[in-house]
Amino acid sequence: MLFVLYLFIITLFIIYDLIPVTNNKNWKVFIVYTTFILFSFVLDVLFVFHINVPSPAVPIKKIIEFIFKLQG
Repeated sequence: MLFVLYLFIITLFIIYDLIPVTNNKNWKVFIVYTTFILFSFVLDVLFVFHINVPSPAVPIKKIIEFIFKLQG
C-alpha cells in the first residue's frame, strides 16, 4: 500500500514539476530532478522489500574528521 502511495506522489511530481521543465527545455534541471526522483524511487523499493540501507553518517563523519584532522 505504501508503495502505491509513493508511486502516486512521484507521478504528481512528474506531472506538475518535470513536464514543465521539459517544455522549457531546461535540460540541466531535468537531469538533476530525474536523478533525485530515481534515487528516491530506488530507496523506496528497498524499503518496501525490507532491505536495510546503511546510514551514511559514519562515512561522512570519518571524511570530516580526516579533512579537519579532528580527534575521534
